[in-house]
Amino acid sequence: MEKLRVKNFGAIGEGFKNNNGFVEIAKITLFLGEQGSGKSTITKLLSTFLWLEKALVRGDFIEEELTYEVFISKYLAWQSIDSYIQDNSEIEFIGTKYNFLLKEKTFIVKKLENSVLYQRPKISYISSERNLCSSIPRAEKISGLLHNLTLTVEDFQDASEHIDSIELPVVNFSYRYDKKTKRKYISANNGKEIQLYEAASGIQSLTPLFLISEYYSNPKLQFSNAEISALSSEQKSHVRELVDSWQKKSNFETEGLSEFACLVLNAAGITNIRGIKERTENQTSSQLEDIICGIVNSCFVNIVEEPEQNLYPNSQKAVMESLVKSTQKNGNRLIFTTHSPYVLGTVNNCLYAGNLMKKGFDVSDIVEKQHQLISEDVRAYFITDGKMISAFDSELEQINHDLIDGCSREINEVYEKLSDVEFSK
Repeated sequence: MEKLRVKNFGAIGEGFKNNNGFVEIAKITLFLGEQGSGKSTITKLLSTFLWLEKALVRGDFIEEELTYEVFISKYLAWQSIDSYIQDNSEIEFIGTKYNFLLKEKTFIVKKLENSVLYQRPKISYISSERNLCSSIPRAEKISGLLHNLTLTVEDFQDASEHIDSIELPVVNFSYRYDKKTKRKYISANNGKEIQLYEAASGIQSLTPLFLISEYYSNPKLQFSNAEISALSSEQKSHVRELVDSWQKKSNFETEGLSEFACLVLNAAGITNIRGIKERTENQTSSQLEDIICGIVNSCFVNIVEEPEQNLYPNSQKAVMESLVKSTQKNGNRLIFTTHSPYVLGTVNNCLYAGNLMKKGFDVSDIVEKQHQLISEDVRAYFITDGKMISAFDSELEQINHDLIDGCSREINEVYEKLSDVEFSK
């Protein structure tokens, strides 16, 4: 499990006081707090370190090239958070294969000596400005956007090219993409179709979030169609060379290749998957799986700012359930910020159901299995006044709802006082 420690950086002051200052990154990790508290700062740092680790494992550069100056002027600046650095800033990230430490104006990168499998992730950062992807036709043609927004636009376009049409996780709405005209359409159950830029703001916010999450969390969408393969020519060649050399090995036992590996091989032009399984019956498929996970993106890290943006409460619930579902594949993770009690309540229901199932209660007719979570799956942190505290109630095995919904209690108290005034005489 990756860990991040932050002190004296932007709005973050003391940071997290427990666990030696480290917040943990689980299957689902969420950050709560008022606007300007530092939630996006944390998610941008996580995005940066996850990408740097991926680039190092991939061999894009070596550890010595990541100096203090380069880290700030290139990578923090890319996220527009380079101005947040202070003389006493401390940032440490412990990943799967690398440890990064910024302290006392130095930046140290250390390779970890372990045998843990590294699953190469596709990292998406779906920014809060994502409505621009939908409200402007051909947004991918716009230059000069903030880097994270540019990536959101590119990921949305990539997903659109691979998903011709799909039902949205809100009642009676669906999405369609016309590859010839490059136009995006929304239709309702009345059959009327409009272009996405004409749709309501909630639909404009939801559509790129949903398509990106669906596409990158599902290997079948990326690798099952050989005509629009997600593999580059270099990756295809690498996979074919790998299979040629790997099949010459012997004296190993195996239970066969996974569905994911077969999809990748098929996308690389190796179509006789059944034959490969038979020939490798006495070889180590796990070795092939490990290497494939280093060649292609084998899991999805979805970083989302405010999934509830512009959405009606029922739609917030539906979107959150779809995001939970997208984490069900091994290795997939969701990191997000939120202000919404409806989003939080939905996650808590998923947790409650999963924990009950773990205790032997079958509640799948109330909360579908694909939406269920257990305590080990979730970490939640509340940020205020530069400090971070755990928002997870270990006794209830749920997120502390009052941290984000205390305002409802205050509103109700004011209403009751007004009511007392009216009816006291």
